[in-house]
Amino acid sequence: MLGQAFCTLCEEKNIPFIASSKHEADITNLDSLKQFASGAPCTHIINCAAYTAVDLAESEPEKARLINVNGVKNLGTIANELGAKLVHYSTDYVFNGLGSSPYHEEDLCDPLSVYGKTKFEGELILKEMQVPYCIIRTSWLFGSGGKHFVQTIMRLMQTKEELEIVADQTGRPTYSKDLVKFTFLLLSQEGVFHFANQGNTTWYAFAKEIYSHLKLMGMPVKCQTIKPVLTECYPTVARRPPFSVLSTQKLEKTLQIAPRDWQESLKEYLEEEVPCGV
Repeated sequence: MLGQAFCTLCEEKNIPFIASSKHEADITNLDSLKQFASGAPCTHIINCAAYTAVDLAESEPEKARLINVNGVKNLGTIANELGAKLVHYSTDYVFNGLGSSPYHEEDLCDPLSVYGKTKFEGELILKEMQVPYCIIRTSWLFGSGGKHFVQTIMRLMQTKEELEIVADQTGRPTYSKDLVKFTFLLLSQEGVFHFANQGNTTWYAFAKEIYSHLKLMGMPVKCQTIKPVLTECYPTVARRPPFSVLSTQKLEKTLQIAPRDWQESLKEYLEEEVPCGV
């Protein structure tokens, strides 16, 4: 999802880039990376690869760690050899979500899940390496390609008359296009930054907004009722942070620009991409 958004924007702006599949450049295999990098001179390496199956990671911790930790270390090694900066993405799941105010970049990390722990370990590995880096933590990502909440909810709304959606987990949705645009603005920066679209919401309110847009667009919707439920009514293998709102104050102060509202981004995604078969 994120890689596709990068390719699209680079093509639109005529920015030279090299995109690779996991078969061409396996981040878990240093030899594979070195072979690929030998013909790929660059100023920045942007890591769009990650193990993101939050629940499955609980039973596959080593696989998650191989990608989210070892893979980052390998990319850092390649960045050093090429003299390039490594841009790496992390997640709101590095926080436990037990607070009630937005998380800042310097706040204590205390992940609840294997996924969150491996993403945090990846951050630590990168910080320990002598390589220029920019870590961008984001949350609730949606966009063209890949699997995400918006896509799943749209499918369920077209097949089920009633949905129950968790209403006691709060965060900030992020549109992949917006994340990519702000990443380009951060290419000259180093350190850790948070990015998400403006505004807090719950999964329940997010689903209601999707429903409203689909109805306005005249999309076929079978769903008639959306009920709010507590997390305990919808148990998952991995624990989720109940309040994982990321503060974007550092980014806004650095760039002198704020992310747009998540509702606006959702509207654009649904109107521009869904009719095209996304």
